[in-house]
Amino acid sequence: MASPVNQIYSYIVAEDNGYSPNPFWGVLTLPWCKPPLRKAIATFASNKNTSDITALGIWLVGLSRKQKDGSNHIIFIAQITEILSHHDYFIAYPSKRPNMDSSYAHIHHVGDNAYYFDEKSGIYESIPSVHSNDDAMQQRDLSIPSVLISKHFLYYGSNSLPLPSNLIELKVGQGFKSTFSNDTKATLYDYIQTNQNNGYPSGQVLGRPSIWPIEDTSWQQSY
Repeated sequence: MASPVNQIYSYIVAEDNGYSPNPFWGVLTLPWCKPPLRKAIATFASNKNTSDITALGIWLVGLSRKQKDGSNHIIFIAQITEILSHHDYFIAYPSKRPNMDSSYAHIHHVGDNAYYFDEKSGIYESIPSVHSNDDAMQQRDLSIPSVLISKHFLYYGSNSLPLPSNLIELKVGQGFKSTFSNDTKATLYDYIQTNQNNGYPSGQVLGRPSIWPIEDTSWQQSY
């Protein structure tokens, strides 16, 4: 059975490229980009004064830009089950670390676990990643010390589905949206329940990211 839907955040995934969010190795993660969204969710969880993030029922919905049919599609739905600092994430999830060696499959190139705290220098350092050569992007990533983690998710990627009419309240412009009616929360819960056989509660990748080498099938090696 899906966890309760007590709080929803929706936003537009500007580029569904496999690293923001990164849905691979059984865990969907968002340590990069979207600092206001990451801050809002981390603050909401912190104010609840509990270490059991899963029990809070926080769900994140990533939508596509408008498609040719004029609708937004659901790229992923994820329950936030853990929030860590970048360094704690680096230690806890080594499988998510990037490896940019050209001999490795693309799934390794899009690893998002690149930042660790160096005690000698007293600052965050980075291993090679797709953000390595962009200082402004790295500063943006680290401006909010919160990594959103989900072990309960459904990622559609390039197989994204049109947003159902009864969930139209999830539509969002710039930034993110976090205020929804109880009807929408109940409807999203029912939607998750309906899709439970497709991957809940453990999470599942049901399609490659929209921006992905066509010939590369490494996205299927998600666990």
